Amino acid sequence: MRYTTRVDERYLELRDATWRPPLDPTAVSRLIIDDHHDHPLIMTGISMGPVEIEVETPTDPPKRAGDSTTWEEIVEFSIEAGDAPVLVVGGQDTTNPSARLNPAGPGWYRVRVHASGRDNSPDLVVTSPVERYLVQAWPQEYGAPTPIALSQASTAPSATIARQAFEMLDVEIAPEIAADPERAARVNARLLKARETLQRLSESN
Repeated sequence: MRYTTRVDERYLELRDATWRPPLDPTAVSRLIIDDHHDHPLIMTGISMGPVEIEVETPTDPPKRAGDSTTWEEIVEFSIEAGDAPVLVVGGQDTTNPSARLNPAGPGWYRVRVHASGRDNSPDLVVTSPVERYLVQAWPQEYGAPTPIALSQASTAPSATIARQAFEMLDVEIAPEIAADPERAARVNARLLKARETLQRLSESN
């Protein structure tokens, strides 16, 4: 299933997924980070705007899509899902429950995230998609997070990247969100989680 979702805070959620962060956070932290509450986030290049998402849920592990001309970054990790749909979505966005990553119900799933275009408009607000993501998930017991392909930019020391991201994480909440106390509280809570995580990673070495 393909759709567009809006990024508001420099990341995409795997909403309602729980994961076990790697012992070595550099394994996937260039693309996937922890919100400090065992929930994975996909770091985007843009600060705000739409991104294209494609979701696939095969029943068995798919062949690895290692074509570097199509996907610049690919990582795998494991999530635990409950009854709620696990969705790849912007923090303030919603999407069709049919795009769920856990169609087989509760249990462990292996997730493979492919990314392209994260260096196209770094830290900018865009009005049309410049980044694409393919997210595949299938039932499988827990396995260690694994980087499959990383772009040259993303292979810089993770602490340096985290430090730069932390310094940039000073987001003005849109007026329509600020006017809604409940939405503003959710945004501020997510920003706080992201700051805590990036601060922790920036100090990791």
